[in-house]
Amino acid sequence: MEAILRLVRAARPDNDGLKDIRDYIAWGPGPRASQAFMLAVRARALIDGRLAPSTDDVVALAHPILRHRMALSFTARAEGMTLTTVIDRLCRELSLTQSLFSGARASLQDEAEELSSRCRR
Repeated sequence: MEAILRLVRAARPDNDGLKDIRDYIAWGPGPRASQAFMLAVRARALIDGRLAPSTDDVVALAHPILRHRMALSFTARAEGMTLTTVIDRLCRELSLTQSLFSGARASLQDEAEELSSRCRR
């Protein structure tokens, strides 16, 4: 759910981060995009035989869900940008962020295991 919210928020022109992408977006997805995204991601996971969706599902469905909910700015069109390019960049940022979080989670888990083993001695 967090990945969907970050992606949809980043796809809006008033997002706080990703300034280079923000300049290319005239208008972005609204709150219903997040709802549609969540339903589609859950459905994709179930079709694949999984009970829980993954970040891969979010990335795979980003184009069909966001493409018609976004419009490029004049600057983006003048520079030859397309919605496909913008959504790809957003997904790359999402994947990078996800990997950073998973790395941090793994290191915290390692620290917790180390502390636990010290306490047992």
